[in-house]
Amino acid sequence: MNDKFVHSIFIKMAVALIGVTVFLVKVPLAHACNMYVVSFISIGAGIDNDTAQEFEEFLKTKYPDLSYEANPAGYEGEIDYCFDLSDLSSSEQAAFQAESSEILQKSKLVQTSEQENCPPKLERPGDRS
Repeated sequence: MNDKFVHSIFIKMAVALIGVTVFLVKVPLAHACNMYVVSFISIGAGIDNDTAQEFEEFLKTKYPDLSYEANPAGYEGEIDYCFDLSDLSSSEQAAFQAESSEILQKSKLVQTSEQENCPPKLERPGDRS
């Protein structure tokens, strides 16, 4: 066989496999990053309690049916709020994130991210699950 022909066939097969792989991997990743995480952090003096209370009030009044986990993340009151937004439409997700950001951007002690899973809950000595 001609080396150019074999090389050409090999390249076409590789490109086809990459295309199929990207398609197969792309579908689960689109679903996997629906976890919106709001982290109240501390740099040695505790979290921003005023912003945390305002955010809690916002959740109770504006989104009372939205379920979430609130997991302790540190010893100074740090906490991660994990929202699975997969049940919301993309426009509802964007609205929730924009409205949340309006409150949360007031503090340098808040971080937001989109993740596959909620960060692990802080396990303190003596805690029993």
